[in-house]
Amino acid sequence: MTIATNEGVSDPNQLLVLETAAWFHDTGFTRMYKHHEAESCLIAGELLPGFGATPADMDKIRELIMATSIPQTPFDFLGKIICDADLDYLGRSDFPEWSERLKQEWLNFEIIANEQDFYNKQYSFLKAYEYHTADARNRRGPMKRKYFEILSKNEGYRLTY
Repeated sequence: MTIATNEGVSDPNQLLVLETAAWFHDTGFTRMYKHHEAESCLIAGELLPGFGATPADMDKIRELIMATSIPQTPFDFLGKIICDADLDYLGRSDFPEWSERLKQEWLNFEIIANEQDFYNKQYSFLKAYEYHTADARNRRGPMKRKYFEILSKNEGYRLTY
């Protein structure tokens, strides 16, 4: 919601739809790991109409949830906001801790074979990812670039601080 506010989104319905999509975007992890976003859409569809979500709101919520799938595909400004919020940690001071948690998660789910595989993927992802909104580029971009530079100096092996 910080990104939305800083980007000037003020319409109450847009903010509600965006916040709802953000709350639901990873709920699919409770049922499956890969392609959890589609499952998150199903969960939202099961629950939100009971709370008064309109068909139009549901379509937008599903679109926003699916935009967070990697590689991210935001179709509009709200999509860009939710994508930047989803990967906000890339440019935060707690990135190293989240990175290590993600590494353990990927090892547990056999997404990667070993630590080197993780650091190579992390390096490539940081190199390729660019924030979509001016707010995220300004607030998170400098730290994200710093982490990328650290990984570059260590040839993609691990973050050393």
